[in-house]
Amino acid sequence: MICIIALVVFSVLGIFSAKYRTIAKEAFDCVFKRLTLRKCTTGLDKRLKSQITGKVMRKHPRFGAAVYKNFELISWVFTIAMILSLGYSAYSIGNLFVYGNCNGPIPDAFCVFDPIIHGGTQGECTVEGTKGEVVGVLTVHPDDPAIGPETAKVTIIEAGCFACPFTKEAVPTVKQIISYYGD
Repeated sequence: MICIIALVVFSVLGIFSAKYRTIAKEAFDCVFKRLTLRKCTTGLDKRLKSQITGKVMRKHPRFGAAVYKNFELISWVFTIAMILSLGYSAYSIGNLFVYGNCNGPIPDAFCVFDPIIHGGTQGECTVEGTKGEVVGVLTVHPDDPAIGPETAKVTIIEAGCFACPFTKEAVPTVKQIISYYGD
């Protein structure tokens, strides 16, 4: 079943590089034959098995031997995981377009595609016990805090969260920009 994963991976890579298109064609042929209950004749599955286990064996020989022995089972596990994740992603994206969140009629549940932090409201990050200094932020929402006139020549939109270390690192730079350019 490694051919199913190879089909997806090399089809995407084949979009950007012609050298992967032949492997994608081999993977398609292998998947088609497996779906029609025939044996894969391209040898792609054996090639991939030997390449993957060879790389693992160089670093960890005993683990590589176990991977080689159980390669078909491992391939099935990864194939099922890939199919489930693609299905759940499609379901979540569909709910995002229909309901505005990943979980359908449950609006408060976590959604990875939603910029709103779980438990917070749009435009803020709330983490219990976390406080921080509000640095002027001009955003696309009229109710959000902003510094400077609406008719300014340059608009900087900062998105951040007080619990995020990268946002905290940006505070001195933002203060420097505000003091240098003013309004």
